[in-house]
Formats: sequence, C-alpha cells, structure tokens
Amino acid sequence: MNELVAALSKHVKNTDVKDHPVELKKTNKKIIKQFNLPDTEYSISYFRCYSNSLKSGYVYITPLYLCFGRSVFSKYLRFDHSDENQFVIKIMEISELRKTKTSIIKLSYRKGSSLEIVLIDKSVITLKGFMHRDECVDLIVEQAEKIDYNIKVIEAYQLKKENDNNNEDEREKFFTSN
Repeated sequence: MNELVAALSKHVKNTDVKDHPVELKKTNKKIIKQFNLPDTEYSISYFRCYSNSLKSGYVYITPLYLCFGRSVFSKYLRFDHSDENQFVIKIMEISELRKTKTSIIKLSYRKGSSLEIVLIDKSVITLKGFMHRDECVDLIVEQAEKIDYNIKVIEAYQLKKENDNNNEDEREKFFTSN
C-alpha cells in the first residue's frame, strides 16, 4: 500500500510552494531579484492584497523586510525596479500596524481587511483586501521580535475609540472657545 501511495504522490502536483524545497529556493531567488534584497534574505510567507491605488499584488515577509509587489510566481515576470506600486520596507522602520476596516470593492468578500503600516517617519502605507490580514500582522510582529524590535499593533475598534475621543475633544474646544 505504501508503494502505491509513493507512486501516486510522484504524479500529484502540489501547488503550495512551501512544501517544495526546490520551488521555494527558486521563489527566494525571484524575491531577492525583484526587490533588490541581500542574498541572505528569504521568503517566510506571502499574502495577497491590494495597494492603496488598488493594484493587486503580494506582501512578502522576509526576516528583515516587508515587500509589496507583483507575483513572483508568474513565469512571464519581468523585473522592473521602477514599478511605483512596488516597495520594500525594513521591519525596523515600522512603528505601528493598524488593522483597519476599509471597503475596496462593494462586492468583494475581502472588503473589511485592511492594514495601515505606519513608518517611523510617520508616513502611512495602506494595503487592502487581505484574506489573512491577522496572520500577516502576527508574522511581521514575530519577525520584529526576533531582532529585538517592537511594533505596536492597533485593532480597528481601538482606532474608532481614539477617533471618537479626538472628535469629542475637538467639539469641547470649539464650544468652550466660543
């Protein structure tokens, strides 16, 4: 019976790159080339989402970087480092991850799962349409902890509460100043 399973498994093609060391090695080379990363970097995981300009792509997480760009799995991929929808961020440049709820497409089943990445210079990058946003956030935080760096994670309900408090403060200032 084991021989039959072994023989059949040779003919079954598994599309999960993580299960195939050869495919994973090819993928890592593509990621290093596409994002101009050091040779020591490798893909830990990736997540499909959309950029703020609604360009479809993937977030690739490596030990020291967070990258966004087109799929590295396409056999027709051309490496264009000038792609404005592609970016690379050092994990140590991220100060905060905000889990937000944003609608990108009314009919999308992914409409509520967005992520705002706040950098140490206070600039914000928004990624939308995640199916597995929480797993992505957990993995980024885990990588940061491995290099003794802390990233603050803010949940959507905490952001709403902060905004409500800020609006209340603004109203109070307005009515007390008039």
